[in-house]
Amino acid sequence: MSQSSLLPGRSRDGGGLTASEPPSPAPPVPPAPVLPRGPCPTPPPRRARVRYPAMVDVGKWPLFTLLGASEIASIRQACVFGTSANEAIYISHDDEVFVFGLNCSNCLGTGDSQSTIVPKKLDFLRGKKVVSLSYGSGPHVLLATEDGALFAWGHNGYSQLGNGTTNQGVSPILVTTNLQNKRIKEVACGSHHSLVRTHDGEVFAWGYNNCGQVGSGSTANQPTPRRVSNCLQGKVVMGITCGQTSSMAVWTTER
Repeated sequence: MSQSSLLPGRSRDGGGLTASEPPSPAPPVPPAPVLPRGPCPTPPPRRARVRYPAMVDVGKWPLFTLLGASEIASIRQACVFGTSANEAIYISHDDEVFVFGLNCSNCLGTGDSQSTIVPKKLDFLRGKKVVSLSYGSGPHVLLATEDGALFAWGHNGYSQLGNGTTNQGVSPILVTTNLQNKRIKEVACGSHHSLVRTHDGEVFAWGYNNCGQVGSGSTANQPTPRRVSNCLQGKVVMGITCGQTSSMAVWTTER
């Protein structure tokens, strides 16, 4: 039987080094370099963070699939209305107001009765900031601007535009009857009636009144804005809203 030879300094079983050959000493660890003392280096300046406007999610409305990506990105606020959600009004980041859609009852306020899939700018609102917007079932539209002006257009079968007639509002009208020297702060629309709140906390209502929704004490239609005073006398209204044939107000006695 042959015998296996051993490598120098190794045991038969191939384990560690034998006692006859001690291990080599480990090389010395060099000392850590000494850094020169001095002021800490100044970090590079941070780049300013650019904040891009948040995009409004309008993807759930099929109507907005008609718009391009750049138009969608420009939208700050949007409102879809109409019986079948076939009309839309939106406000850009530059505070410009655009409308598009079917234009039922002239509710787009473009000056004609034509439908449009291309957004049209409402030039009468150029330079004005919209602070409150609402729409009814006709539909009719109420809009208040930052300077307290009130505009209305669209369906007017029950004088819900507040101009004393029942003619359709093809173009926006400035509603001023009984509202001289009043700054409108909030608007609300029922099915066919209108409600506004002034900067001083007063409420005016007009339009269809079959259920007494304009608060006049009767069920006769109201063709122009009328102050709701019988139940709100001495009260400061903080907020308003409408149901189809009802009106509501939140008030306080503090000024």
